[in-house]
Amino acid sequence: MSLIMASLLGLALLLGRWLGRARLYRIIFEADTPAGKAFDVVLLLAIVASVLSVVLESDPRIRGLYLAPFETLEWCFTLLFSLEYVLRLLCVGKPLRYATSFYGVVDLVAILPTFGPYLYAL
Repeated sequence: MSLIMASLLGLALLLGRWLGRARLYRIIFEADTPAGKAFDVVLLLAIVASVLSVVLESDPRIRGLYLAPFETLEWCFTLLFSLEYVLRLLCVGKPLRYATSFYGVVDLVAILPTFGPYLYAL
């Protein structure tokens, strides 16, 4: 688990350095650029796909047939949303302010259930 978290943080730092903090901020927080619109569309599609996955997984018959793909999807979405959260923290001027804002808390609550058991074990 720590390797996954370290890799995620490393990727976020690499993206932050490659794109630059100001450009990363424009992409993530402003939708008036092509990159910002693409970011929003991809994020929205990922959210819809994640919700659809959870809805389908809630059916015991479907879950029984496709348990491994559902678990894989859950981790993929969690890692994607975690990367987004870390990138948001990296590009804002006051990370603690974002983390304690409504959207920051919503982002954190979205990823904690998957990491919860591993964080509890620490």
